Amino acid sequence: MGLSALGAAIGLIAGAAIVGAAAAEDWLSPHYRDNPLVGKIWSVRAGAFVEPEAVFRAAQFADHVLLGETHTNGDHHRQQAAIIAAMVDGGRRPGIVFEMIPETLQEDLEAYLAGDKADAAGLGAVLEWTARGWPDWELYRPIAETLLANGLAIRAGDIGKTIQRQIATEGLGVLDAGTRKRLMVEAPMPEPFVTALIDELFESHCGFVPREALTGMLKVQRLRDAVMADALIEAGRDDGAVLIAGAGHIRRDRAVPWYLAARSAPGKVLVVAFREVNEGVETVQDYLPDDAGETVPYDFIWFTPRADLTDHCEELRERFSKDK
Repeated sequence: MGLSALGAAIGLIAGAAIVGAAAAEDWLSPHYRDNPLVGKIWSVRAGAFVEPEAVFRAAQFADHVLLGETHTNGDHHRQQAAIIAAMVDGGRRPGIVFEMIPETLQEDLEAYLAGDKADAAGLGAVLEWTARGWPDWELYRPIAETLLANGLAIRAGDIGKTIQRQIATEGLGVLDAGTRKRLMVEAPMPEPFVTALIDELFESHCGFVPREALTGMLKVQRLRDAVMADALIEAGRDDGAVLIAGAGHIRRDRAVPWYLAARSAPGKVLVVAFREVNEGVETVQDYLPDDAGETVPYDFIWFTPRADLTDHCEELRERFSKDK
């Protein structure tokens, strides 16, 4: 890219940044808006807060952009849309990979997008979003509208639930040897990373599933990360790709970026984690993963209000107590 083109791209990105920053002032999420971290962006490399322009500029020059969200937080999805819009404004046309879309819906998705009446509402219906248990599709509309307005390709980033259940009970042998080798899903992962993954699964199931019973879930988790990495590689062959996924899937140390590195995928990886703030927790260090050691597994951390105060573990405890 020549100097004049580079200057024009940065100018476009700056314009998109203003739009994104202004939108962030009108938060959708209602909780802890007065936390001083809300709206701030921490650059891990700089060790300082930065403006949205820094994120947009980094995304413009990255090959694989991983955006880790809390699924129920509409503010996360608006900022994801702003990052994608900035890339487009800078002349990029990345493919967009969704954790939430299984491969089984890829053909239906492509058929719908090829029509002349595709809109955001219809896209949610084709993806069976609500029926498959994802949060309100309206939360994701900013992303959908950005993709449709710019004609960006959308790619499934997950495997079907049937295969997931088979792998959880029967193991990775359900997949053919060629697929397992290509995905690098059986590549040895450092033991501390495996232990951390099991701990994450244990906590996400509120401690109700014994650690020794999580072996099958661990295989599914690793496979899902490997499949997302594969989808990023395929979707990004022309002009890079963006991954929309839960924050646990974007960690550099043991998630999707680990598989990109294991496969020696070419190009620069950018990892942006959107984090909901907690009441009274006002320092960046308190939001860094405890199991990451000295290396923070993100490039930027973008803080937002919290969307929901529901204690899902308490809900499970009540359900289990009623069943007894």
